[in-house]
Amino acid sequence: MNKYLQAIERNEVRDFLFGYGEYFERNYDWGEEYGHDSISTFVNILHYGKEIGFDKLFRRLEFDFTSILENNDISAREFAFMLHYIWFSFNYYSDNKCPYDWTPSDRLCELYRLNFERLKNSELCESYLDTINRIRSRYNYYFFEKAPYERNSKTTLHEVPQDTVGEYVVPEGIIRIRNYAFDGCRHITSVKMPDSVRSIEWYAFKGCTSLESVSISPNVDFIGAHAFDGCTKLKSIFIPASVRIINDRVLRGCTSLSKIEVAEDNKYFASKDGMLYSKDMTTLIKCPSKIGMCDVVIPEEVTTIEGAAINSCLDIKRIFIPKSLKQIYMSSIYDCPNVSELHIGVKDLTNFHVVDGLMSLADQQCVYYVPADAEIDELMLYHCKIVREKKGFLSNIFSCLFWENVIKNALARF
Repeated sequence: MNKYLQAIERNEVRDFLFGYGEYFERNYDWGEEYGHDSISTFVNILHYGKEIGFDKLFRRLEFDFTSILENNDISAREFAFMLHYIWFSFNYYSDNKCPYDWTPSDRLCELYRLNFERLKNSELCESYLDTINRIRSRYNYYFFEKAPYERNSKTTLHEVPQDTVGEYVVPEGIIRIRNYAFDGCRHITSVKMPDSVRSIEWYAFKGCTSLESVSISPNVDFIGAHAFDGCTKLKSIFIPASVRIINDRVLRGCTSLSKIEVAEDNKYFASKDGMLYSKDMTTLIKCPSKIGMCDVVIPEEVTTIEGAAINSCLDIKRIFIPKSLKQIYMSSIYDCPNVSELHIGVKDLTNFHVVDGLMSLADQQCVYYVPADAEIDELMLYHCKIVREKKGFLSNIFSCLFWENVIKNALARF
């Protein structure tokens, strides 16, 4: 029998959610001393949902969560679990084509706020705030504060018929384009949004392989992860001034994308040479696949290169990474088969957060040019072809560009 169903029948839901008695789930990654594994408990909840339907499941969760929080007597540790279950619910809803869109009721949200006020001085307060901020930044759900716009079924675009052809105009009054709303709409070539649209959620346009242009509403403030994943004919995109959150891998698989433009008065993002950066230029978010440049020179201010930032870029031959870099994800640069040179300004190449991301080009015989006095991780020394440069980082950039222009000009004469 499913453990959640068993707990319901025995009136032991509280024990089930918090891992008391026979409902304790051992954490096999961290060990029993780490405490109850709430993820395993949530998996039991999902299995029960598949049996009875997710609409009934979320109504049941609403009832159980409300009943527990109304007593106003849960501990700091128990409240952390209650926040995790909301986080897990949004994560499952966003990352799966779930037919039911659960929004916790105003009453349940108020109970969460009241319990938070009671427990905010506990040692777990930082953990509470981290979970609350994740829910807001990843799923655009304002759990503890007043939302800037209403989230309801009437103002949500849930699903567009997959046989829709040509241009699609989002109906006036729509505020949210729900996750997977356009999934599989392979014949839509363009999308226009009314000014009412404020939120484009996870995987909203996934697999729209004929989509060439999209007119984003000037009031959109949130673009969820993988929103345009696999839109292979999308050529350019304009980010309005209103956008404040762009999740990861929004433009992954957009193999025809040649430029990303950002409104100059956007406070959170910027564009330079057709690439997307954070406003302060410390994070490279995305280099378009069809950037049309052989040499990509990442600005000196950049400290982070996000996952899938430089991906499926067939034009690029050389990448110049500044000495300011502190973190590059393992999948930040991949599927760029013509990159033959990686010029690295970073001297400390023992930092895992840098080395891990740079190793992705090792298998394609890419030459790694590093400072003469760089400290290099043993893994890089073993797997990568490394050349220590005597010239400075900037002088090498200009040298490469100079000789490429010389060769082009010489060939132009014949």
